[in-house]
Amino acid sequence: MKPPHAQAPNGPTPSYFVITGGPGAGRPSLIEGINGSALPWIDPFASAQAMLGCDPASYARFSGLTGPVFFDRGIADNVGYLRLENAAVAAAILRAARDNR
Repeated sequence: MKPPHAQAPNGPTPSYFVITGGPGAGRPSLIEGINGSALPWIDPFASAQAMLGCDPASYARFSGLTGPVFFDRGIADNVGYLRLENAAVAAAILRAARDNR
């Protein structure tokens, strides 16, 4: 039995996406970007740019800590994703990946 919200009243099952992450991870900025065409499967470059807007701020926020700090993704992931999609990697993204490793 499907839950009552799984089927739209007059159409196909809607697509639901959950954006997760801790405080300061940049979820609101990412969601703002996604509400445009910044979805990775629509515009990989716009998606990478949206993520790039979040990542350096996260790194800077924790730069003063002396113990280990773990991130689930890094700026270099943007480079890898764009290359995987055979999309151009902007110089600013390469520079950010180099400067924030």
